[in-house]
Amino acid sequence: MEVVKMQDKYQRVFIGWHFLQIQDCHLRSKYHSKWTAFIDLDERISTHGQRMVDLLRSIQDPAIGEVQMQLLSVIKDEDYPHKFVNLEALEKEMIFKKYNKTIGPSWQGQKVVVRPEKIGIMSIHSAVAKYPGIRTLQLEPQKVVVRLVNSNAYAYALNISNFNNSK
Repeated sequence: MEVVKMQDKYQRVFIGWHFLQIQDCHLRSKYHSKWTAFIDLDERISTHGQRMVDLLRSIQDPAIGEVQMQLLSVIKDEDYPHKFVNLEALEKEMIFKKYNKTIGPSWQGQKVVVRPEKIGIMSIHSAVAKYPGIRTLQLEPQKVVVRLVNSNAYAYALNISNFNNSK
């Protein structure tokens, strides 16, 4: 696994620097990765009991170059503790164990896993250009979602009061 620390898109005046870093990551992964996931550190791929590698191996169509997954917003409605107490308390505070109120899933913020040798240009959340004949596969949320933690203000901004509880 390679984690690439990307410059925040707001650190420079022009967002083009962010796109350049994405292209760099994409082009480098062409030569050492069968699949490349474009997700943030605060996101988790949730496969509902199946391993992601097995799900990707089950895709037998050689024309599939991009796999899209819906975003499931997880609502963070409490603050983090102010100081470290012990490992047991730390484990209870782990965001994807503690927070389970969700909104979604939604295609408004999809994330992708791509076959880098089949993609010409990547954007932040999807392939902008695929080689001729290459297609996108949208996975059903019953198989896989990308869980993203958002503050409670996010839910209020969307005027959503009914949350789902999920793990």
